[in-house]
Amino acid sequence: MIINEELIALDEKVDELLANIVHSDTFQQYIKAQDALNQDNDLQKDILEFQHKKNHFEEVERFGTYLPEYKQIRRELQRAKRKMDMQPQMIAYRQSETALQGILDEICLEMSTVISNDIKVDAGNPFFIRQNHHGCGGSCHV
Repeated sequence: MIINEELIALDEKVDELLANIVHSDTFQQYIKAQDALNQDNDLQKDILEFQHKKNHFEEVERFGTYLPEYKQIRRELQRAKRKMDMQPQMIAYRQSETALQGILDEICLEMSTVISNDIKVDAGNPFFIRQNHHGCGGSCHV
């Protein structure tokens, strides 16, 4: 790769874009929500309990319904996940995470569109739809 003025200018624009993202209200809300999640001791216990139950379920999952307690272990995992997911700090974190992901998806879409409308961008969010983007017959995420 030959480094020239255009490449240096592009690198500077990327740094500027990153700085704008980091200083945005959406990113700041994400960081605050993440900190609140990490500071909530009860939620951290719920997360650890969920991870423990998930690991246990993955161990018995390979035997499937042949294992007598399979359904009970699966239900316990589902209850632990619901308990964790319904905590206010987790809800706030997930909402801020989704908002930040939406911004990043928009940036990727705009960048790809500058190059070609035929570039497929997997936004990772099935609800992220841009009407004017073509290239995959309407069956991909964007």
